[in-house]
Amino acid sequence: MKRDDEYYKKVMHTCLCQTVMFKKVSENELLSILNGVISILADRDKLTQTDKEACLMYFWQDYNKGLSTPMSNEYIRQTLIPAVLNHPNTDMARAMTIVFTTEM
Repeated sequence: MKRDDEYYKKVMHTCLCQTVMFKKVSENELLSILNGVISILADRDKLTQTDKEACLMYFWQDYNKGLSTPMSNEYIRQTLIPAVLNHPNTDMARAMTIVFTTEM
């Protein structure tokens, strides 16, 4: 069952905090973790492709807040979201930790 947008924004903000803000991770690690988080949410909540893309947009828009020159929504949609969704690796362990932490 799909949850409200605020829940997904909270999950993606937790992901940002645990990957970029508090624990610096490589680009490859970040894409693997995001791929895992989206996989868990999609399987559990039966998210559509549009829902998955919306969740990733929440993450990148939150990420943008820390940049001196924000990325455009077009760049996020055309480059970053496909990079996550098509990433060959999935870090399910860290993704489960993020989703679990959000629900505490």
